[in-house]
Amino acid sequence: MLKKLNKFSPEHILIIILLLSFLFRNGANAQKPTEYEVKTAFIYNFAKFVEWQKIADELPLCIIGDDPFGPAMKNLEGKTAAGKRIVVRNISSIEGLKKCRMLFISSSEKGRLSEITGIAKDMGILTISDTESFAEKGVVINLYMEDDKVRFEINIDAATDARLQINSRLLSLARIVHYKNKQ
Repeated sequence: MLKKLNKFSPEHILIIILLLSFLFRNGANAQKPTEYEVKTAFIYNFAKFVEWQKIADELPLCIIGDDPFGPAMKNLEGKTAAGKRIVVRNISSIEGLKKCRMLFISSSEKGRLSEITGIAKDMGILTISDTESFAEKGVVINLYMEDDKVRFEINIDAATDARLQINSRLLSLARIVHYKNKQ
């Protein structure tokens, strides 16, 4: 047994100890991602599994209403999906929809939801939210929490109305919903 230990020089042992302490320290200090960091990752992956009718050089991702993401959504800035560079924008008016291909609709927009989804549908925008019953009211993808995990539902009628092709792999992971009352 002593012979095996002698194979390691003091420098090797020091390196091993430093590596182990670094790994344990990082593991102990690693923070669990926030709910909105996880939701940001979901949104990024949604963009990879959706095909739009017409898309320019950029893939503008807009947030309308109160922004619950904080700095998390800005991490998507410059990443690519669907072969296009993502640009994140906060908008406050319906007029701003012209600059969007993906749109996160905050719960603060409940009073304008029908107007927003109607215009977004006509413009072929992928609408996303995280508010209960928004999918049944015309949002294409709605994120929700279940057992402390982020899940999502897809309104396939709304996707069809917006002329969006959603990959079957994404559909197989979603809870499928339809309009509660057809618009």
